[in-house]
Amino acid sequence: NILQANLLGFELIIKKIHQKLNCKPHVIYIDGNTKPNLKDFNIITQVKADSNIKVVQIASIIAKVTRDKLMEKLHNSYPQYNFINNKGYYDVYHERALKQYGPSPIHRRTFIRKIIQLSLF
Repeated sequence: NILQANLLGFELIIKKIHQKLNCKPHVIYIDGNTKPNLKDFNIITQVKADSNIKVVQIASIIAKVTRDKLMEKLHNSYPQYNFINNKGYYDVYHERALKQYGPSPIHRRTFIRKIIQLSLF
């Protein structure tokens, strides 16, 4: 399930960063309510942390910009989906491309299900 995948991802990335930097962070903030199983780290979870905690706000912006750049690069491999403009989010042209070409290997299945549900109404 997605929660377990996220928790595993948190555990792996926190351990990897810790090893690479060779120092332990004072605190790790997670936007949500479930902590990964890392007893050696001070982890604080908070729902909507990106609304209240500056460092989480900054990390969210960095993540979005990074994702947008990735989608622009993926546009070269899948130009029919117009990722250069929609960044992988829903728009009418994206929906049309999905109907015409089907999903690409990078499309999330939950996104496809939402598009199908939207087009039924």
